[in-house]
Amino acid sequence: GETERVVTGTGQIEAQYKSAVAAAEAAGIRRMEVTFPPVPNLEEVDFGTALNLQFSFEIRQDLGLTSDMLKSMVRRNLVDFSNQHWAVKLAQSMGVGRKVAIQHCDQTSKKDCIPLDNISVSRSGKESPPLGKDDVLVIVNPGTPEQWLSAAKPVLPGNTLVYLNSISGGWTYELG
Repeated sequence: GETERVVTGTGQIEAQYKSAVAAAEAAGIRRMEVTFPPVPNLEEVDFGTALNLQFSFEIRQDLGLTSDMLKSMVRRNLVDFSNQHWAVKLAQSMGVGRKVAIQHCDQTSKKDCIPLDNISVSRSGKESPPLGKDDVLVIVNPGTPEQWLSAAKPVLPGNTLVYLNSISGGWTYELG
């Protein structure tokens, strides 16, 4: 059998993106994009490196996906579940006293993840709970320009909108 252990790191990525989002909000910025590699060896995610396999163990524990069937699903969709892991961490830090809606633009179901108070999870384009005045919407891995634009439709002026880890390369900036 394989050895499973939690990757013990410094928490540097998590601390940096959480503090960047908090600083942006404190400065009055309500629309932002946060991008970082969701897994330790992103360029080799299809090959199952030892570090990525260990990280998948941590993700499964955090998200409550411990059965053998779910273990295999997380390995096959490691980037999607890693993004869920990071989105939940961000939502937990931002959700004090307000609701956070996480919408995924990938097609991997997150229905087996542990439900969390004040945090809803859905696929982009599906009905999500209505946002209140100061609530947060986190859009995970938007690809096409249509996904970027349609995801922002339920956002109210006082809401914070965070686009997280758009790694599909579907958006261009028309740089001429």
